[in-house]
Formats: sequence, structure tokens, C-alpha cells
Amino acid sequence: MNDLERMVIWSFNAKNAIYFDNDTKLDNLDKDKMIVLEGIMKMPEMAENIETIQSLRRTELFSMISNTQDEESKKILSFMKDSNNIPLLIELDSSYLVNCTAKRTLINNEEDFLDNLDNSITIIGKIDRVYNSNEKVEVYDLGKEVLKLNRTARRTMKKEDLEKMIITEEGPLIKVIPIIIYK
Repeated sequence: MNDLERMVIWSFNAKNAIYFDNDTKLDNLDKDKMIVLEGIMKMPEMAENIETIQSLRRTELFSMISNTQDEESKKILSFMKDSNNIPLLIELDSSYLVNCTAKRTLINNEEDFLDNLDNSITIIGKIDRVYNSNEKVEVYDLGKEVLKLNRTARRTMKKEDLEKMIITEEGPLIKVIPIIIYK
């Protein structure tokens, strides 16, 4: 038995982690607990945010960003090539949405990983935070992650432009730090 198999078996033991199902209720006291959940892997909706980046390309600050007029899926793939973190939303059969960020260093083959979009996956991870239904949650900042804008560059920009680059979701949402993601 290898380390991955041992971790999966340990995590599925009910006393070692929260095994998430439709009836599970979470709150902020569950922060830092292990969680095991199954759901459909999605990318956050980014069409409007990518349009903002396209419009910023016309400014001198962003003239070095290559322009692409591809369909939505190709835009997402091209943005991911320059990002160290890949944002994921996991759709569950419950009121919760799960957000996590897969580190590029943890992904061996990006194309194989991206082939799993819209497929069912299992995540073992640590609960970072539980958000209520009335909270707007920042799930990804394209300015920091994709454009790699430093603080000085962000300070020269209009607040409205910065806000347009932030992808948000409405709670209830569970932010998870993934340890293992598998089919």
C-alpha cells in the first residue's frame, strides 16, 4: 500500500475527517478540519473578467499581454498557462459550493487534469473557511494570479478595473485547501 492509498483510507475513516454529504452542516468552528467530498469539477465563470483583461490590453501598462480572440474554453486554458494556481469550484448536491485552488506544482499533466472538468472527482483537504449564504466570496483574482500585477501596478489602476478582475461567488461556500484530488 502506498502513501496515497493510506491517506485515502485514513481520511475515509469517519473519526479522522468530515465525510461531506447532502445532510452535512458546517460552520466556522469546522475550520482546519479534514474534509472528504465528492462533486463535479468546474472552473469559475470568467467571461466578464476576461473581457476586462481584453479591454486593459489597449492601455500602455498591459500592451505586453498577448491578445486572443478564441472561444471561452481556449481563453480559460490560455489564462491558466501563465498562472501558478488553478481555481476550481466543486458542485455538490447540496446548498454548498466548494472552492479550492490547485497549485500548478501538484499537477503532473495539465491537459489530463483539465480533461476532468465537468466530471465527478473526490477531494481530501483541509477546511480553510466556511462562508454563510449572505456573503460574497472572492474565489480568484486574475490581476494577481494571471497578470501577476504587483502592488505598485495595482495602485495605479482604477478601483473599478481592479474589482472587475476579481471572480466572486455567493455563499454558502466552503473554501478548501486540497491535499489530494482524484477520480
